[in-house]
Amino acid sequence: VAAARLTKARAKATEESKALNGVRLSVAKHTGEEGKLFGSVTVREVADLLAEKGFLVDRRDIGVPDNIRTVGEYAVTVKLHHDVVAKLTLEVTAAE
Repeated sequence: VAAARLTKARAKATEESKALNGVRLSVAKHTGEEGKLFGSVTVREVADLLAEKGFLVDRRDIGVPDNIRTVGEYAVTVKLHHDVVAKLTLEVTAAE
């Protein structure tokens, strides 16, 4: 019974991973000189951006590079199952 449940959970996570892989998220933040952000982009903000696109993901399952504090593109991972990870791109731009 446990093996069947694990297989079902892995299959569901794999389907979600196919939908999430390659997704591009974009966030505009206030910046100072040289493209440095006032503050940083948090995991909670990434979770909110995913929710806007219809993906409900727990913020604890999202992996972002330490301290996103500059404008640019960043690789973000979402752990959907202990052996299924989706990779997406976060683009940080300067707000006008």
